Amino acid sequence: MRAVAADAFVFAIGAQDLIPLFDNNDLPGIMGARALRLFLERDGLVPGRNAVVYGAGPDLENTVALLRAWGVGIEAVIDASPAGSPGLPDGVRTVAGARLVGAE
Repeated sequence: MRAVAADAFVFAIGAQDLIPLFDNNDLPGIMGARALRLFLERDGLVPGRNAVVYGAGPDLENTVALLRAWGVGIEAVIDASPAGSPGLPDGVRTVAGARLVGAE
């Protein structure tokens, strides 16, 4: 066993939120779910009035619910899972089993 002394410690045990690879994935307004959650919940900043959400499973469902709770309109949900995500709300335009290829 070793004792370590320091003025501060940083424990970086989380995962890096990766944006899927597609053309123009570095355009302003394109962000991962973790960054979106920080903007909304920590900073109280709504990054836009409308959104297109891409993802799969519970993360996709939670992101759509979070955006709707903050008053962001969901233009479309691109569901990457082949079976679809059953927890998406009714009335949201959904494209299931799709792959994102680019943004403009």
